[in-house]
Amino acid sequence: LLRNLKTYRTLIWLVAAAGLLMAFLVPSAMGRVLLMAPLVTALAERLDLDETRRNGLFVAAVLGTVLPAFSILTSNVPNLVFMGAAEAVYGRSLTYGEYLVTNFPVLGVGAFLLVPSLVLHVFRGEPGIALPPPRPVPWTRSQLKICMLLAVTLGFWTTDSLHGISSAWIGLTAAVFILMPGIGLLPPQTIGKLNFGPWFFAAGSIGLGGVVSHSGLGDLLWQQIAAVVPFAILPEPAKYAVVQVTAMIMAAVTTLPAIPAVFTPLAESIAQSLGWTRDAALMIQVPVFAVFAFPFQAPPVLVGLTLLGVPLREAMKVMGRYFVVAGLTLLPLHYVWARLLGVFP
Repeated sequence: LLRNLKTYRTLIWLVAAAGLLMAFLVPSAMGRVLLMAPLVTALAERLDLDETRRNGLFVAAVLGTVLPAFSILTSNVPNLVFMGAAEAVYGRSLTYGEYLVTNFPVLGVGAFLLVPSLVLHVFRGEPGIALPPPRPVPWTRSQLKICMLLAVTLGFWTTDSLHGISSAWIGLTAAVFILMPGIGLLPPQTIGKLNFGPWFFAAGSIGLGGVVSHSGLGDLLWQQIAAVVPFAILPEPAKYAVVQVTAMIMAAVTTLPAIPAVFTPLAESIAQSLGWTRDAALMIQVPVFAVFAFPFQAPPVLVGLTLLGVPLREAMKVMGRYFVVAGLTLLPLHYVWARLLGVFP
């Protein structure tokens, strides 16, 4: 693909596509961003991009890697917190396939289409680029091994509705396999250098959801909203919109992983207020993961932009537009799509 790379527009779309592809293979938004950062930095230097086009490339890489992935169950922390909280509170095991079918066609594809389009609108520059001759490097044995492992893992994830093994156990098995001696993918001392911070963060978020549920705090919070909003006379799309706005307000003053930690235990109360099923009340929070305005709400976005040296005011030109356009298009389309699938009434 890079051999045929001749325009800035093609470059932006290819980088966004690479970020989306990685979301299926690398189950960590922070890991994907940290992996993409040196690659796009080297690419920008090799192409000798000016500051405007460089910022456009970097914003496309970060947002294209993070935003569409919220529609893939195993690819971002809020999704994993949602999956864990749903199982911890209700014993509801979400499958990779049902989550993908419900959310990816609108939220995933929609975010993928919007990010490059908005980047090209905001960060305009000379259309042509000059790509130096490629220097292909043969694959190593370790690279072939990890590709095979990722292919097997993805195969188990996409077929979990058939074999019934949770996505979490599949991912954990793949991670343990990589750490096993004799496999040759990581040195033996790696386990002592692992960063356990994200693990404790996810566990704490899931635990917070259980506390909110069992203490009755979640019901109390939702009752305050239900007492003000006349859900009984609202049409179904309006009920969906009220919950989205409520979750967005919370996401604006916290971070995205806090949304499933609080809203998942509220699903039973939300379902009763809306007259919906509990599964519908659980899935209604997912669009808020992918539609937000500020970098601080998603730590991988903030870290990626900071690491690449993109001024936040420049990134906000894209993120602000994305929030408005996605809010007006992707959210209604997500409701319509999920209703066609029978998820929402």
